[in-house]
Amino acid sequence: MSTTTDDQQQDQQDDQQQQEDTGQGGNEAARYRRRLREAEGQRDAVTAERDGLAQRVERMQRADVERLASTGGLAAPADLWALGGVELAELLDDDGEVDAEAVAEAVAGVLEARPGLRGRRRPAPDRSQGSTHAQGGAKRVTTWGDALSRR
Repeated sequence: MSTTTDDQQQDQQDDQQQQEDTGQGGNEAARYRRRLREAEGQRDAVTAERDGLAQRVERMQRADVERLASTGGLAAPADLWALGGVELAELLDDDGEVDAEAVAEAVAGVLEARPGLRGRRRPAPDRSQGSTHAQGGAKRVTTWGDALSRR
């Protein structure tokens, strides 16, 4: 990591400067420089953690929007981003929560412009059709004898 190498080089330069300074001011300045580097390292770690958490929240918000888009009628909810030209910030309320009404409006706009993106409804199965066995009746097995006998 180049930052560590740079910090080590800076520390060596600080030590050399400290040796050149015979007064108390040089020691105090070196101590402040070390504390500054430690604080900068902590700041960088906190910033990286914050950025990681922000990305995680954004992924969760996008997943929630896509869930709402799929229930709203889009066959492929990711089409809302790719083909609808919608940005996540447009679908959030003032508190940063996903606004279901805004998602519904965006989905309706995309489906109006591109009706082919609408999800297909599957027909519900009709349980009254089929064998009587499914309805709880006794299933009668047809034999060759039954088929060839005259009734």
